[in-house]
Amino acid sequence: YTLASALRKDLNRVAKEMTKEQISEAKKLAQQMQDAEQVRWHRQAAERGDAKAQSELGRMYHLGKGVPKDEVQAYFWFNLAAALGDRNGLLYKPSVSKRLTPAQLAEARRLTREWLAKREQYRHLA
Repeated sequence: YTLASALRKDLNRVAKEMTKEQISEAKKLAQQMQDAEQVRWHRQAAERGDAKAQSELGRMYHLGKGVPKDEVQAYFWFNLAAALGDRNGLLYKPSVSKRLTPAQLAEARRLTREWLAKREQYRHLA
């Protein structure tokens, strides 16, 4: 049970008193809150080494869903997921890399190496 789902339930109750524009704005806000909450949970799992969560964070950064759109962060998370064998990370990493400048790609790879090096169980991948 989340704040976003509570907001949606309350929205349905008060919708009769709202204009269509107000309803639309309230729904957008509820979705943004839900997206932000998903980012928080995926980040916690990703930091623990969950490759699926890393891939999902990559997708969220790529789309700007719950976070500002950031292709460097998208590549970083897809690259980590790929290094840990996640199929989506392997699939999406090349398409994101095509959107990066050489400097951005170097930065994303540096972030990946640093992340792996800080975690003993993944140092062999750095």
